[in-house]
Amino acid sequence: MNEVPLFVPYGPEHLAAVLCLPESEPRGLVVLLQEFAVGRSHKNRMWTRAARSMAALGIASVRMDYLGTGDSTGEVPAVEFESVAIEEVVAVAELAADLVGTKELGVVGNCFGARAAVAFAAGTPACRTAALVVPGSLDAVLAPAPQTSRMGRAAKSVARRSSLVKRVVRPILKRGRGREPRPFVPEVAEAHGATDLLFVVPDDGKHEGKLRAAAAGMPERGGRVEFELISASRITGTNFPVTAQPVLIDILTTWMDRTLPGASLRVGQLAQQP
Repeated sequence: MNEVPLFVPYGPEHLAAVLCLPESEPRGLVVLLQEFAVGRSHKNRMWTRAARSMAALGIASVRMDYLGTGDSTGEVPAVEFESVAIEEVVAVAELAADLVGTKELGVVGNCFGARAAVAFAAGTPACRTAALVVPGSLDAVLAPAPQTSRMGRAAKSVARRSSLVKRVVRPILKRGRGREPRPFVPEVAEAHGATDLLFVVPDDGKHEGKLRAAAAGMPERGGRVEFELISASRITGTNFPVTAQPVLIDILTTWMDRTLPGASLRVGQLAQQP
């Protein structure tokens, strides 16, 4: 395994990245994208460890600092899900793929990085697989919930002030919730047309159900959609407990091993397990 630092030209600036190469001919390249405020190695060097785990199975990877963060130059732009750093990701991915000499791409994203990852997958025909780690807010992959009507907001205001009305109105309001599941953002549906999607969520009984409901509303055509659960307390967008990190790394490595060309013997061994 070899690691090579990169400074990728991006207009007048440069994006810092690290390319991780296996000893053998790479089977493909995986782009690792974290929460915006976190460095390219992620918390406790989680992306670094994931990159090396994939390299052991013949998969190259690249991890990067977003514009104005870490070792990248420039100023930090406005950070919103609607304007993810997709052009930065494309610049790094294209250079890394050229250096590796592969057209087989995958992407992993966490929180803000999950939206950037699915946008990259949607706009990159060579991206055949994506793993989206969404332990905190689901806003990275689900469309905003419908706005409450003016009448509904007024009813809630009255219910908060009156104990009598609270007992009558609140149950009615609760019965009206959750009937229409939040759909995926358009990028997820676009990526699904040609990309296998893995959602990694905490085993809290909430995230998985919402994502499965959204997945049920997508066309059956396209790539596979799978879910993996992680059991750990206090998981948020950037806070992955140390005890849960090896599990996540194994999930991501196994997924990329399964979905990129030339699956290793490890996949066959897993398939034979009872």
